[in-house]
Amino acid sequence: MAIVKMDRLTIVGLEKDKNDIVEALTNLGAFEVISERGDDLSASEVATTDPDSRLAALQHDITRLERVIELNRTLHPEKKALFAGKRKVSEAIFRQAVSREDDLLAAVSRIEHNQATAAELSVQQHRLQAAQTMLEPWQDLDLDLAEEGTKSVCLFLCSADSADQVNQLREALNEDVPESFLHIAAEDENGLRLVVAAWRPRASVVQGHLRRLNFNPLPLQGEKGTPRQQMDANAGLLAANEAELDRIQRDNIELTRDGKSFEILYDALTIRYDRLKTVSSLSGTQKTFWMEGWVPFNLVAEVTKGLERHFLVATAHRPAAADEEFPILFNNRKLVKPYEVVVEMFGPPCCREVDPTPVMAPFFFIFFGIMLSDVGYGLILVALCAWLTFKVKPSGELGRLSRMFLLSGVSAVTWGFIFGGYFGNIISVLSGQTFDIPPIWFNPMNDPIQLLLVSVVLGVIHLFAGLGVQAYMLFKTNRAIDAILDIFPIYALIIGLALLVLVEGPVGMILTIAALAVMVLFGGRESKNPVLRILNGLMSIYNNLAGYLGDILSYTRVLALVMATSVIAMVFNLLGFIGGPTFGGILLFIPVALIGHTLNLSLSALSAYVHTSRLQYVEFFGKFYEGSGRIWRPLDWKTRFIEIGTDAAEEEKENKTMQSQAD
Repeated sequence: MAIVKMDRLTIVGLEKDKNDIVEALTNLGAFEVISERGDDLSASEVATTDPDSRLAALQHDITRLERVIELNRTLHPEKKALFAGKRKVSEAIFRQAVSREDDLLAAVSRIEHNQATAAELSVQQHRLQAAQTMLEPWQDLDLDLAEEGTKSVCLFLCSADSADQVNQLREALNEDVPESFLHIAAEDENGLRLVVAAWRPRASVVQGHLRRLNFNPLPLQGEKGTPRQQMDANAGLLAANEAELDRIQRDNIELTRDGKSFEILYDALTIRYDRLKTVSSLSGTQKTFWMEGWVPFNLVAEVTKGLERHFLVATAHRPAAADEEFPILFNNRKLVKPYEVVVEMFGPPCCREVDPTPVMAPFFFIFFGIMLSDVGYGLILVALCAWLTFKVKPSGELGRLSRMFLLSGVSAVTWGFIFGGYFGNIISVLSGQTFDIPPIWFNPMNDPIQLLLVSVVLGVIHLFAGLGVQAYMLFKTNRAIDAILDIFPIYALIIGLALLVLVEGPVGMILTIAALAVMVLFGGRESKNPVLRILNGLMSIYNNLAGYLGDILSYTRVLALVMATSVIAMVFNLLGFIGGPTFGGILLFIPVALIGHTLNLSLSALSAYVHTSRLQYVEFFGKFYEGSGRIWRPLDWKTRFIEIGTDAAEEEKENKTMQSQAD
C-alpha cells in the first residue's frame, strides 16, 4: 500500500559552495537532512552544533519584525476573508522586498524607538494625571509646597475625611503640643485640607497624632511651587506629551504602511535562518563538507543531476537498510489523498507498516455519509467545502480537511436519497402531509431495526477489512502460520455464529466448532506446556468473543447518529410550522428553520466526523495499525505569511501596492 520508498543520499561538496548547495536543495524540496546524531531532522529542527552569532542576530530581527507586523495589524486593520490562507506573491515580488531589507530594518528601528518613547511618555502621563488628581483639592492653597517652615517651625499638609477627625486632632494638639497651629485650608464634599504648623522639636509628636487619627499627608509636599502653579505646569506637560504621542502614532502609521513587505521579509529571514541552521550542522574539513539525507527513490536522479549541473559534488545513494527507520511519504490516488489527514491525526505509519489510507477511505466515506444521511445537509456541506477548496484554496491541514469533507458531503447526499432525508421531513411538513419523496431503500425512522442490521453488517465488513490488512502484513513478513491460525479462525467464528442465527443447516455449526477448535488448540501455541497451551487457547476464545462482540456493538452508534440527526431536524420543522400554512406561519418558519437546521447541521456533521474517526482509530486501526512513524519533512521554503508562486494577477496587484508604498 502507498508508502514511497526512501533512499539515503550522501553529498560531498566544496566548503565554498555549502550555502549555495543547501539553498539549491531547499529549492528542490526533496531532501530531508539527517544529522550526525542519527536523528532525521527537517530544516527547522536541525540542532546547531557550532553556535553562530548570525543565528542569534537573525532570530533577533525575526522577533523585531513579528512585533512590527502585530503593530501594523493594529494600525492598519484589514478585513480578511473567512478561512483566508497565505497571501500569494511571485518570486520577483519576494526578491524585490528582500532587496529592501536594510530600509525595512531601518524602519523597524525607528518604530522601536517610537514605541520606547511612547511607553516612557505613557508612564509620565499616568504620573502627571495622578499628580493632578492629588493637587486638585489643594489648588486654592497659596503656599509653596517646597516650603518646609523655619528653623523653629515645621509645616504639615494633610487631609481628613470628616470634621470629627479635625476636632480630635485639635484637642490632641492643644493638650500635647500647645506650640502648634491648625488651619483648615479648604473644605468640600471630599473632605478637609489642613495646614498644621508646630514647634520643630515637637514635630514627632504631631506626626504621631496624624498617623493615629489616619490623616492623609500630601504626597507632593516638597515639590516647588503652589498647587495651582504645579497644576498649570503639569497641564502643559500633559499637552506636550499628548502632542508627541500623536506625532509618534502618525509616524508609526506611515512607517507601517508597507506592512506586506514586512511580512515578506519576515518569511525571507525565517528561510535564511533555517538554511543557516542546516549549514551550521554539517561536518567536513577546511575545504569540503558532507551531508546525508532521505530522498524519495524516484527523485534521487533529479536531485543529484540538479546538484551536479551547478556544483562540483560527489553523491552516493542506497536504499534504506532492513533495520533502518526512514520517514513516511504517502502516495495515494486523488480521491484517497484527502483522507491521509485522518491517518496523520492518529499517527503516520511506521516505514515497516502498510499505509491504511486506501482501505480506510471508503469506510470513512460510507460511515460519515450514513451518520449525516440528509440530502439538504449534504448539499450545504458540499457547497461550503467546494467554495473552500476551489475558491479560497487553503493550504495545509485546512485544505485537506475541506477536500475530505467535500467527498464526505457527497456521501451524505447519496445516503440522504437512499433514506429519504431532505432537511428531515421538510417536504412532508410544508406540503401538509400531502406529498413526500420516498426513500430509495427505506426510512430509518420507520424501520430502525433494519438500520441497526445495516450498521452491524457494515461494521463486520469493516472489522474483516482490518483483519485482512493484518493477515496481509503477516504474510508479507513470512508469518503465514500466524495469519492462518490467528486471523482465519476469527473470520470463521463470526461468520459461523451469524449463520447459526440467520440460516438453517449445519454450515454455521461446522464453521463455529472448527474455529473454536483451532483457537483452543493453537491459541496458546507459544507455550510448550500442553495443559497451559489449552488453557491459553480457552482464554483466547473468551478474549476474541468479548472483544469482537464489543467492537461490533460499537457500530450501533451509526443508528444513534442517524436517528438523532433525523429527529432533531423533524422537531425544528414542526416547531417552525406550528403556525400552519399562513402568512404568519411562513414568517415564523423561515427563521426557525434557518437557525434550527444550521445548528443541527453543525452538530451532526461534527458528531459524524468524531464518531467516524473513532471507528477508524479504535475498531479498525486496533486490528493491525501502530502509527509510530513520522512524516518526511524535506528542506523547503517554510513560510508563515506568504506563499511564493507565479500568479500574474497577484504579481501585478502586489507591484502596484509596493510601488505606491515606495512613492
